[in-house]
Amino acid sequence: MIRHFVEFQGKQYGASRHEIRVTLNKQRVFVLNAKAVEALKNPSFVKLYFDEPRGLIAMRRVEGGHPNAFQVKDATSRSIRRINAAAFCAHFKIHVDHTTQFLTPRMEGDMLTLDMNKTATVSRGAR
Repeated sequence: MIRHFVEFQGKQYGASRHEIRVTLNKQRVFVLNAKAVEALKNPSFVKLYFDEPRGLIAMRRVEGGHPNAFQVKDATSRSIRRINAAAFCAHFKIHVDHTTQFLTPRMEGDMLTLDMNKTATVSRGAR
């Protein structure tokens, strides 16, 4: 008998609570968990960058009033933040059909980098 198993590329619900977690949804909003916010030193604004050849997105904390800065807003709780990145995504033609989690987010100096080549589609967990 031939079987065609496909490995699940996501994580157990709640497993990422202790590590940096960033998603991008189809409304072109980045959602950052508390660890991502902490890694960026609790930003009120960030600048967004895109390395198109390598498929890397980066965000860096900046002070308010910087040209091209994106506001970091409260989301569903005090520890979750969101960044409306519609203009950024439209400019660089970044499109996702479903909420997409970046599987290997990491800090490189003062920048949080997100690899578009290492993602998984996620859905809302059990309530």
